[in-house]
Amino acid sequence: MSYIVTASSLNLRRGPSINDPVIGSLPNGTTVNVIEKTNADWWKVQAMNGTATGYAAAKYLREIPVVKPPADMNPHKVTPVHYPTSPQSNRNSINSRHCPLSETDLPKRNTAGNIQSKNADAHAIVAYLDVVNSLRYQRTTQSTYCNIYAYDFCYLAQAYLPRVWWTSKTLMEFAKTPGYNPAPAYAKNVNELNANSLFDWLEEWSDDFGWVRATSLDEVQAKVNEGRVGLICAKRKVLSRSGHITCVVPEIAGNPNVALRQNGKVVAPLQSQAGATNKKFFATVWWTSSEFSEFGFWYHD
Repeated sequence: MSYIVTASSLNLRRGPSINDPVIGSLPNGTTVNVIEKTNADWWKVQAMNGTATGYAAAKYLREIPVVKPPADMNPHKVTPVHYPTSPQSNRNSINSRHCPLSETDLPKRNTAGNIQSKNADAHAIVAYLDVVNSLRYQRTTQSTYCNIYAYDFCYLAQAYLPRVWWTSKTLMEFAKTPGYNPAPAYAKNVNELNANSLFDWLEEWSDDFGWVRATSLDEVQAKVNEGRVGLICAKRKVLSRSGHITCVVPEIAGNPNVALRQNGKVVAPLQSQAGATNKKFFATVWWTSSEFSEFGFWYHD
């Protein structure tokens, strides 16, 4: 969630106390991401330009509301879009990565199941996708495929995340035309989304498709542990460079893969990713890197 500094100048401190040393100053109007609402008085924040991270007095931060267009400006529902499957869109192919997986034995998360069954389904999806070994997700010297892995995971978990999304012109047509439901046409009415674009999509469209933005790492891990689907996504400052997106996965009793906690609080959720290094499970903090301008955590029923 984004906040703005309301004080004329707000001290950024090393810890959540007025007795902790000042490590910087945030001028009035500075926009920050709240990493953690540490307590009622002090929040851990990162300046949106990524130049500074520390603790600031919560009373001098005001939430920036997300402005949605008036209902009558978008009277007709925008439909989710998936490109049609292809026989070549499978785990052992580098082709048709813009298409959903086409194998006949795909595991799915039963959204009507109980917490235990949904969490078991999520782990079955991770096992099936086999990100470490599947050719579909293997990096090249120029490209990584975090967005494709996140899409495949969410597709099987039955939480909508786009791999391709409608063009601006097509979205305008949705707004004008009742019942508009075109077939996707590559590079004509849909374009592929990379991780930077997925961040923008999540900020603009997530709540229209069932996603909720979490305000803390504790919240996103807890929601996922209750059977939901989770994501962490970050946008690069240099848009020609790759952003990143990871899937937050549930902790299961008896499984050694768990979130990283300090003093009982989650500091790094349990995640699964494709990327520079493909990992079935890991728990590290990567989104606070100075390479990223913005980040967020989301979950979906």
